[in-house]
Amino acid sequence: MAERYKINNLLSKDAAGGVYLAEDSMLGRKVVYRHIDAAVGIERSATWADDMAAYAGKLCAFQHPNIVTIYDVPIDDSGFSMVTQYIEGETLAQRLEQGPIREIGAYRMAVDLLEALHAAHDAGVYHGALHTGSIKRLARATGGYRYLIMDLGLNTLATMVKGEDIHIADPVLLAPELHGEDAEPDERADLF
Repeated sequence: MAERYKINNLLSKDAAGGVYLAEDSMLGRKVVYRHIDAAVGIERSATWADDMAAYAGKLCAFQHPNIVTIYDVPIDDSGFSMVTQYIEGETLAQRLEQGPIREIGAYRMAVDLLEALHAAHDAGVYHGALHTGSIKRLARATGGYRYLIMDLGLNTLATMVKGEDIHIADPVLLAPELHGEDAEPDERADLF
């Protein structure tokens, strides 16, 4: 599977590992490629691989215009990879460094993000670490921007692979209920 994706360069690093710009050699398109190594020496349940495959399948099947599309989640003994749509543009964090967003822009952003979260939650999928760095801005042809949520479900998959709770975002940005033992993300945590 790794032969299909040719790594071009490192885009960023976080608690789960590196995020790379890659080329999908089969389909000839740019993608974002992330690999998370499996923890060594931990006992896994007999259904671990099936649980991972089921959750990965749910993520890949989920489609929404304001959520970055997950193309592939290859799983093997070394861990898993997440291959997603590559979107050029800045993150919300990068935009906010320039100052506040005007009222109409903030309204459109809220509508995009709340619609996306509502659809994801209806499908039983949660982000678990939503923050300004996990939101991309894409210019609309008609003016303004469309906002897209990145890394949907990544915290849950990373935790399943590592065997320990992994948070991609700065812990200060996480909902308080996610700091407890065995805390599962839910609607409240994504809206925090």
